[in-house]
Amino acid sequence: MSREIKVGFDYRSADTGRIPSPALLFFRHAVERNIDLAVSIAGSPDRLRPHIKTHKTSEIVGMKLSRGITRFKCATIAEAGMLGSCGAPDVLIAYQMVGPNADRLTALIRNFPGTRFSSLIDHPAALSALSKAAAAAGVTVGVFLDLDVADHRTGLRPDDTAAGLYAAACAAPGIEVRGIHAYDGSHSEPDPGSRESLARETYGAVERLAETIGGAGHPVPSIVMSGTPMFPFYAPYERLELSPGTCILQDYDHMRDYPDMGFLPAAMVLSRVISLPGPGRFTLDAGAKALCTDRPVRGAVLGIGECTPGKVSEEHWQFSAPEHGVPEIGTAVYIIPAHVCTTVEHYDSAWL
Repeated sequence: MSREIKVGFDYRSADTGRIPSPALLFFRHAVERNIDLAVSIAGSPDRLRPHIKTHKTSEIVGMKLSRGITRFKCATIAEAGMLGSCGAPDVLIAYQMVGPNADRLTALIRNFPGTRFSSLIDHPAALSALSKAAAAAGVTVGVFLDLDVADHRTGLRPDDTAAGLYAAACAAPGIEVRGIHAYDGSHSEPDPGSRESLARETYGAVERLAETIGGAGHPVPSIVMSGTPMFPFYAPYERLELSPGTCILQDYDHMRDYPDMGFLPAAMVLSRVISLPGPGRFTLDAGAKALCTDRPVRGAVLGIGECTPGKVSEEHWQFSAPEHGVPEIGTAVYIIPAHVCTTVEHYDSAWL
């Protein structure tokens, strides 16, 4: 059942009459406010390394650059190339380069000499391959040691094995070790006190490893930590670079689970009522190809009163509602995506 959602601004004031649906909308003032709030939480733009996988958009990168943010994080070579074309000074590809991607990274370094590119390592074989690619291309590749502090997805536990790989990287030809990366996306408890406790525990483990590495004579210039839910609780640890991503656009899942954070939904999907197939029923023109596919509820539908979401197919989303509450054919509907990152992925462009 839908419920009233406090968005924080009049999203219906946008001139969408000539925009075909479904369409991805970005609300500039909400994006700018979210960037400013992230800077405020971090304490300085120098503390931020925001992840751009959420928006993938050069215009939003420009907004961040204009506010003094110079460090960025991304997930793919394509995203890194976009950041290079925007003149981003410092880019961390939060992925380990294997196979042809090692050579693609060295090509980026040659093509964008004004951008300092880095990637992750968590295995000696990947380090060796990257070192060989760097030597063959005549470039220096930056790396961050990737730690597994929560997700068990990539990285090494913060122990002697991790310290050993860090030391090996410091000695590898063509490699410049730039620090530690520790992402803890599975730390997603709604309770702020629980997140604060987890941040303290996780930072302690990472800091102990950094001290061990430093004691062996290897500097740790940077430590990059956190996604959106945790970054306010890592902010007090001044040596950290903070890497939130979702909060710049915000989505329904984060609005529901982390109301303490205060970010506005800056991205919505514009849809329209395309059919009234029976009494108390209506269908939107935004289906699985327009919305996230990795959540059971695809998003929060605004402005259509009391209704119950039903089947989602490729191009349609069915709803039921009291007969007196069924919207008319052609009614514009706004959807806050449940997961904005995987929603944006469906679109080649957005309306600003």
